Amino acid sequence: MKKQRKLNGGAKMGFLFALPAAIYMMVFIGYPMIQNLILSFKNVDVYSFAQPNNQVFVGLQNYIELFTSGNSILTKSIANTLIFTVGSIFFQFIIGFALALLFNKKFAGCSFFRGMTMISWLLPVTVAGLLFKFMFASSGGIINQFLVS
Repeated sequence: MKKQRKLNGGAKMGFLFALPAAIYMMVFIGYPMIQNLILSFKNVDVYSFAQPNNQVFVGLQNYIELFTSGNSILTKSIANTLIFTVGSIFFQFIIGFALALLFNKKFAGCSFFRGMTMISWLLPVTVAGLLFKFMFASSGGIINQFLVS
């Protein structure tokens, strides 16, 4: 017979700390994915979307129509997605590389513009860090008060 391992206090605490992230992912990622999968088996349009009673279950008919119809909606959607993705990555790389080359040179105001660029890059991380610091503060932090109670 196999021995069943019991979780020690540290492992339980680790699961407890990971629980808010798991709940967040289930609510904001899992639920919409499941809801969209369910909607894909129904005949839903703009008018019947908000009224679940008017949504007719059609099974795999939507998928059959998507892959067998003569219209090129699927191929056009895939092409648009690829063009957008490649274009976004290309322009982000070009702009970032050009700014890196520009700020590597010495010119009047170089330090100021380099600093302004760093501030816009560091500010969101700093705000998020301070927010979590205050949320988990040992005296008065809202998350800490909730976990203690």
